[in-house]
Amino acid sequence: MLPDSYKSLISTYGLVHTPNVLTKICDLNSDISEVQNFLSLEDIASLSQLYEMSGMPKGHILFASDCKGNMLCFKLSDCASQQTDAPVWFFNYGACTVTQVSSSFIKWLDQFNEL
Repeated sequence: MLPDSYKSLISTYGLVHTPNVLTKICDLNSDISEVQNFLSLEDIASLSQLYEMSGMPKGHILFASDCKGNMLCFKLSDCASQQTDAPVWFFNYGACTVTQVSSSFIKWLDQFNEL
């Protein structure tokens, strides 16, 4: 159920780890949602269920985390209807809210290339 654009990134580069992104975002005073770790396929399923049990609205697939326990995710309904690419959503763990941060995974990645 993951978008092709995400599967392509993971199959080409593996699990991306981006510890320097937060520093760059802070240095540039950017409002981009930072990302630190992409999740393994095993972690995607188990953490998605765990986060749902701890308050995340149902129907999301986690794919990456920031350094604060917040998660980046896709909506299951978006993945089912848009198999090539899908919007990226941000789950704020403390507030238990999910907000859209990009209209597509590719556009979301491009934000980091522009830093």
